[in-house]
Amino acid sequence: ESVDDTYDFHSISNEQMGLLTSRLRDAGIVLKRAVRLDNRRGISEIIVTMKAKKGKCVAIREITKIISLVFDKDVEIVKEKRRVVGNDMMTYRFKERPNFYVLHGFAKSSYEDISGDNFSVVTLDSGQTLLGISDGMGTGIRAYKDSEMVLELIENLMMSGFGEETTLKLVNTLFALEGDDLSPATVDMSIIDMYSGVCDFLKLGAATTYVKRDKWVE
Repeated sequence: ESVDDTYDFHSISNEQMGLLTSRLRDAGIVLKRAVRLDNRRGISEIIVTMKAKKGKCVAIREITKIISLVFDKDVEIVKEKRRVVGNDMMTYRFKERPNFYVLHGFAKSSYEDISGDNFSVVTLDSGQTLLGISDGMGTGIRAYKDSEMVLELIENLMMSGFGEETTLKLVNTLFALEGDDLSPATVDMSIIDMYSGVCDFLKLGAATTYVKRDKWVE
């Protein structure tokens, strides 16, 4: 396992392409190219190269509705700060909207002024949410820096596309190579798939996790 998400081209039928071109034209958009990609988990991305007709600007939300209708998928724009399509030919990414979202909170306390614990919550491009806690050995600034470094390394590896198991193996290898120069830090990590709702728990020296729903606990 190396890179977590690979994509396959998925052909767009002539009927869909014709409908997309027609609907976008009616909205004031000139379509140059459209490509559909599906990742290994079946999540679709629609890559569209387009521009607005001369003298017009078209809201992204209007185009999102058209793409959702044509491909029968609820999509959203990916990492795009602009809210309108202008007169320059540009490429935009639309991705299936997740079925779930995460609400999270935290509480933190320490006998020392500086806690050795750190936490991380990151939304990944793969449509997963990473939740991580790392407990550095002891308390104080050294423990804090160790756990901070571990979580930053995990974030960078996961955001680069590495799978969760490979990421933890690499982190574990780093500790083994560094020896006495790096104090051990536990890792308690959860990966939530925002499309399926499945959550995987992975640990390095961390305590048991309890899942609570109403009066039910596992």
